[in-house]
Amino acid sequence: MTLSTRMVFICTLLLSLSLPLLSQRRHDPLNDAEVDQIRETAQEPEKRMKLYVGFAKVRMEMVQHMRSDPKLMGDKFSEMRTVLEDLATLVDETDDNLDQFNGRSEDLRKPLKTIIEMDSDFQVKLAELKRTSSQEQLREYGFALDSAIDSVNESADSARAMLQDQVTKRGKAKDNPKDDKEDKPSKRHDDGVKAPCSPC
Repeated sequence: MTLSTRMVFICTLLLSLSLPLLSQRRHDPLNDAEVDQIRETAQEPEKRMKLYVGFAKVRMEMVQHMRSDPKLMGDKFSEMRTVLEDLATLVDETDDNLDQFNGRSEDLRKPLKTIIEMDSDFQVKLAELKRTSSQEQLREYGFALDSAIDSVNESADSARAMLQDQVTKRGKAKDNPKDDKEDKPSKRHDDGVKAPCSPC
């Protein structure tokens, strides 16, 4: 067997051994409906980030429900571990998307504020979960909890830095004038009918 043939054989062997590990890591935290929604916003950073924040908040609500009712945590707290892993993955994916949009010079000031608020809320709730979890619980989902805490802390730091950079380049985000138009009432009579134009 020549050296090059041996190298090809070794690479093929290593690849085949790593495939099961890769498939395990590729668990998608999103369900099919959520994936479809994300797919439709590939070119719309504000809508896409709003979706990711919403999906992450749903997972945090699940964590809170399990915390208040330990019966929901599953056998050996497997459900809590899975939801915490999904939460960490969603936070990481949110950051990855932000980096991509930022690289395309998109305006991310509004979504970044939302993400910073989300991260601050998650930091408090995850710290409280860690403080109130028993040693037995932490043995089962402590690693997933620490990973989620790390993801949220990193997200908060990077989002604040990115927002500061965007504000420096673009100034503070202004309210959407379209929203102001929708909120502004049109000129109407008391009965709700628009006032007719005055005759020429």
